[in-house]
Amino acid sequence: MRRRIFILLCILWSSYFHCYAQRAADPISALQRAVQNFEEELTIEAIEDFLNNPLRINIASLVEMEAFPLFTRFMAVSLFDYIKRNGAVLSIYELSAIPGFNQEIAESLSPFVDLSAERQLTIKNISKILAEGRSQILLRGSFYTKKQEGYLPISKEELEKRPNSRYVGPPGRVYGQYKFEVPGLIKFSATTEKDPGEKIGDYLGFSLQAERIACFNRVVAGDFTARFGQGLVLWNAPSLFSSSTSSSLIKQEFGLTSYSSTDENRAFRGVGVSAGSKRGVLSILFSSKRVDSRIVEEGFTSLLTTGLHNTITTLERRKNLTLSSAGVNYSYSTDRLKGGVTLAAFKFSHPYAGRDSAQARRQARFGNFGGNAGLDFYAHVGNFRLFGEIASDLAFSPAMLTGIVWKRSYNLDISLAARYYSDDYLSLFGGALSKNGKMRGERRVDAILNYRGNRGANIKGWLSYADGSKAPRAGAEISIPLSKSLEMLIKADYREERSALRLQMEWVSGKIFTLVARGEANIAGVKESISAGWMAYGELIALTPSGNAGASARIAIFNTPVWDNRVYAYERDLLYGFSVPALYGKGIRCYLNMHLRSFKWMDIWLKGALWLYTDRDYTGEGPTRMEGPSSFEIKWEARFRF
Repeated sequence: MRRRIFILLCILWSSYFHCYAQRAADPISALQRAVQNFEEELTIEAIEDFLNNPLRINIASLVEMEAFPLFTRFMAVSLFDYIKRNGAVLSIYELSAIPGFNQEIAESLSPFVDLSAERQLTIKNISKILAEGRSQILLRGSFYTKKQEGYLPISKEELEKRPNSRYVGPPGRVYGQYKFEVPGLIKFSATTEKDPGEKIGDYLGFSLQAERIACFNRVVAGDFTARFGQGLVLWNAPSLFSSSTSSSLIKQEFGLTSYSSTDENRAFRGVGVSAGSKRGVLSILFSSKRVDSRIVEEGFTSLLTTGLHNTITTLERRKNLTLSSAGVNYSYSTDRLKGGVTLAAFKFSHPYAGRDSAQARRQARFGNFGGNAGLDFYAHVGNFRLFGEIASDLAFSPAMLTGIVWKRSYNLDISLAARYYSDDYLSLFGGALSKNGKMRGERRVDAILNYRGNRGANIKGWLSYADGSKAPRAGAEISIPLSKSLEMLIKADYREERSALRLQMEWVSGKIFTLVARGEANIAGVKESISAGWMAYGELIALTPSGNAGASARIAIFNTPVWDNRVYAYERDLLYGFSVPALYGKGIRCYLNMHLRSFKWMDIWLKGALWLYTDRDYTGEGPTRMEGPSSFEIKWEARFRF
């Protein structure tokens, strides 16, 4: 009874409630800031996967909560202790009253956490459970207003000389998806996509995920991903927080999860199951799929990962290699300790015939087979958090990653991680912390310091050194609330052959308007080849009080004469879409992004983005080239929920 009264008071007073957590800990701001730290364009799949696999806080262990990138240690410990004493969190309003959270943080977190309690799926209750389901249809498309060179007429003789200079299908991207979900129990999705220049939508994916069915904790079928340990053996899903300048050096384990995005080469295709108790869980997966590759008489020379089949050559290389794989993970965890072992094996239908000497040696020894084994751990020792993984491939080439996090208090934490990847280590499904994404030939140490002031100021510093580098990469970022509505951010970053400085001001007027101004400058190169670049933008974000309509508009001016001067600038996009274009050259980039909820069951998004260059009379390269100094792209999206 007392708990019901407490929850009612939370609902009544949540709009006035402010607790220990500060504005600097706002997860959405942290997410956007981490996105801006990425050095390459962030795909829609990364954000969508993160939103599709929210943290189930009511059944998560303290280890899982502390590894969750959007939680500070204070938030994780406070939430875990609250659930342990009072039972499951029933609403976002209740979450907002837990020390470390407030209404703004709880609402921002709502897409990334799952409040559903643990339930059992049986034959007797399946009809009742299915009646609780929610369906969603998502339609998305994009096109340029100008014709790209790949769609222009060409003579038969010229096409024979340059067969890949023209696309085989019409322009424009079209995407469609149907989802059905019973929160905490069942997820089903069917996804299709036609890339620009393809004849038809040649991608079709299905995924099914069921929780607590019979003796299994989870069953996945169709397209799915596996994330175990720190990613040295099995981690074939995108990671948001894997940069040395992001908020955390620790990866959060998701295990087996359904996959509903459109990267044709990322997910497994088959079946996976997890079973066990809260302490010990065994996961097994089997997969067989056809992948794109370049094949010659002796075998395949490379795997193609673009997913594009819009030219004669890419059509010829479509799904002509079979990849069969299997994996096993067993993990055991307590409130303060978690350990796991992971095994993975794979086989190609053709021998390897490429130029990679390490892979060629494996082909000579093991034929078309390959595999990896790894041991991982995560432990609490006082104010310290220890984590790591050690792995080997079939040829006994090692890879190691280990780290420590010292969390003195809510206000201060220091992370240190070191990794050693041998030159010949091969992990086909790995996705551990890595600069180049290959997890080979890398020896690096990373350190991150986070300080959160009691009045909302946040200071972060990072240092990264790789064996063989002339100098370490170092940087610092400070955000200072100048008033209740105005915040300033300063960021400096130095790496070998490049230094950058950023200044950003953000003014918030209630929940209606946000105005952002940012300037960034950098110097790249060495000695006589030094070049300087800069970028500045202003952005206005508006939202109606009801939340049924919103818009954001930006104009950016940039002058980055060489590629090393390029600046990445995060943009708001369609639902689940985060765009981070590279501003390179000299010109203007502007966009307008709008959202309208026409009915309770329908939302519409529309975005228009313009490139206008002043240093060239064309945009794009090769088949994507368009004559004239400007190009305009239109994106649209509609969501129907019932």
